[in-house]
Order: sequence, then structure tokens, then C-alpha cells
Amino acid sequence: MHYAVLVFDQNFAAVRNDVEQLRGTKRLWVLFSHMVGVRRPDINYYLFLLNRSGKQLDSVKAPGSELYLFDLSTSVLPTEIY
Repeated sequence: MHYAVLVFDQNFAAVRNDVEQLRGTKRLWVLFSHMVGVRRPDINYYLFLLNRSGKQLDSVKAPGSELYLFDLSTSVLPTEIY
């Protein structure tokens, strides 16, 4: 099982680098939790990058948390686009 700690950061190059390091992962679970005070655009940016890097397979949402399953084993679009 693969996991990573992604930290919300205004440094977009660092965010892209975080996601880029996860490429090639067949099943990646991404959990956003304790999201009090987290801006929705920050979450959307991570989801945008993950969807550009692979395919979202599933998601579950509950108050204060969201869980997503991605397949990043094959890229949907080249990294140069984002």
C-alpha cells in the first residue's frame, strides 16, 4: 500500500512536485481530513493535479473529510500541460 502526506501549501511548484512523486502508483488513497479552515480551492487544486496525473476511481465524502481512490499508473495528460 502506498500513502503520502500532502500538506496544503501556497507554493504551487511544491504541490505539483508532491503529486508528481506519486505517479506510477496503481491504487492511491487520498484522504483529506480535519478540513476546518481549509479553503475549497486548495482541495480542488490537489484534485485537479491528481486527475491530470491519472484516473479517479472512487470517492466518499463525510462532514469534515473526503476520501478519494486514484489510479496514477498511467498518465491521462503529459505533466507539461499543468
